[in-house]
Amino acid sequence: MNPSLSSVVRTHGDEERAYLEERGVDRVVMGEHALALSLLDYVLAHRGEAGFAQVEGRA
Repeated sequence: MNPSLSSVVRTHGDEERAYLEERGVDRVVMGEHALALSLLDYVLAHRGEAGFAQVEGRA
């Protein structure tokens, strides 16, 4: 892999995530976690509370 490039990989499980991180992947995204955070943001926004995006400075 070219070390000057950043890499982002979608994975399906913790074991696969750990494997990829050990091999230098810059960012590993688990689809199930991303979906859960999106659903949580939606629920919190409709309750008038800060969601994950606002807390993490992503909004």
